[in-house]
Amino acid sequence: MQKKTLAIAFFGVLASFAASVFAGDVDSNVRRPTPFSVIYLSEITNKAEKAFIKTMATKAKVAALQREIDADPALGRKLLARGVPIRHIISRKRALNGNYIFYVR
Repeated sequence: MQKKTLAIAFFGVLASFAASVFAGDVDSNVRRPTPFSVIYLSEITNKAEKAFIKTMATKAKVAALQREIDADPALGRKLLARGVPIRHIISRKRALNGNYIFYVR
């Protein structure tokens, strides 16, 4: 009985920790410096993935995305601080943790 109770408590703590990690609140005093990742197309080795990203990056979608970035000066500054030319961003996805992944040509 004691082992079962201990196992249940362990999994409860583990589940709570996992939930807080995905919510990004393990330590409320720690701020994530950038809520995004940057992937350059030249770094993608999977040809199918690269082709898919290029196919989805129509002129209209790229222009709309770049307008969104222009409308968010804080995000634009963070991207520029990482050396990412905003006009080279062609796509964006939301990761499971809620952060964005920007694809750059």
